[in-house]
Amino acid sequence: MTREALTLGRPSLGEILRAQRNVLAALILRDVKTRFGSAPGFLIAIAWPLSHIFILVGLNVVLGRLVPYGESAVLWFSVSMTPFMIASYTSRFMVIGLVLNRPLLVFPIISVFDILLSRVLIEMIVAACVVCCLVLTMLCLDVDFMPANISMAVAALGGALLLGVGLGILNAIIAMIIPQWVTVYSLSNIFFWMTSGVYFIPGALDPQIRSYLYFHPFMHCTEWLREAYFGGYHSALLDKSYLLGWGLAAISSGLVVERLLRGRVLLA
Repeated sequence: MTREALTLGRPSLGEILRAQRNVLAALILRDVKTRFGSAPGFLIAIAWPLSHIFILVGLNVVLGRLVPYGESAVLWFSVSMTPFMIASYTSRFMVIGLVLNRPLLVFPIISVFDILLSRVLIEMIVAACVVCCLVLTMLCLDVDFMPANISMAVAALGGALLLGVGLGILNAIIAMIIPQWVTVYSLSNIFFWMTSGVYFIPGALDPQIRSYLYFHPFMHCTEWLREAYFGGYHSALLDKSYLLGWGLAAISSGLVVERLLRGRVLLA
């Protein structure tokens, strides 16, 4: 049998990549249409995390809470809250996205990975828009939102996004197996928020508490961006490799579980 006969009917690599691109494009368009509906709907998706940040920042400013670094309470609380919001919103909407798109898995050409990847791309765009709108708003309020170290700030936001993607993938797979996990994970974000270091300086806590807090991945997001913005701020707990490792480990674990349970539990 000739090589031509063996390869007859098999799609080429280019055809496979084009098919994958078409699937992703279709999923993204469907997600955009069902989740946002229109341009105003997309603006609302951006407004949710922004309004969350602005409301909490406003409350802290009105209550007259003192800030340990810098002269602007608006800047301090905005910087402290933004990484958590990016990671939290990204992970939660990825979980919801996979659950809502589960019926599409009846089509053989669509896989769990396709749905997750399309949602990752959407959440990256939304997160970038949120940060840009936050910067523009601060400029309008005459708040100097320029970080002391721009490259570090970008890396910190990237780390927060990576953590959000990782937790989103892992918890989305769990939610496919245990539907009630969507509610459990959403509620757990309240605990993560209160313990992420947004309202306190982790390095100022009792050494025993700090030893436990070190394992909190969201805390490293907060501390990383603070170091980028405030030149005199040096975190006693920040471990960038730990945060990045958390994100990568969550992504790997989620994909491994999906692979192991494919066709048995996820499609049940």
